[in-house]
Amino acid sequence: MFEFHIKRTKFLLVLQGIAVIGVSLMLFTVPSQISQFLFTDFLFVLLPIFLIFSLNIASFYGLVKKRLWSLKLIMGLYFIQLIGIETSDFSFELSVGVELPISVTFNELTLTLNILAALVLWVSYTSLNFLKQG
Repeated sequence: MFEFHIKRTKFLLVLQGIAVIGVSLMLFTVPSQISQFLFTDFLFVLLPIFLIFSLNIASFYGLVKKRLWSLKLIMGLYFIQLIGIETSDFSFELSVGVELPISVTFNELTLTLNILAALVLWVSYTSLNFLKQG
């Protein structure tokens, strides 16, 4: 537990608030888009969204309560959003909340780097080290 918020943790608190709002909007829009599918397909789509929503809520709550574990959770959440890969047959990219991507294409391979995720990783890491020392 840390005693007070610094500018970096306030920045992370705002970003996590935006992420919670974004994922909660996804929870309402996705079911309307897949209403004609089977129930198992519906669960297959909604379960990852619920998982990410609960992790975002937990990290937001932890930041509000000034817990150090929330910074580690934020680092994990944004680490999985750091890199995206896309080919003609395969695509993998995770995005939650806000992103600022830069893409580079080599032949048929597109690599995407989320600059905002890299920034959040750096801010979380430096905040965690600063708050552990202080």
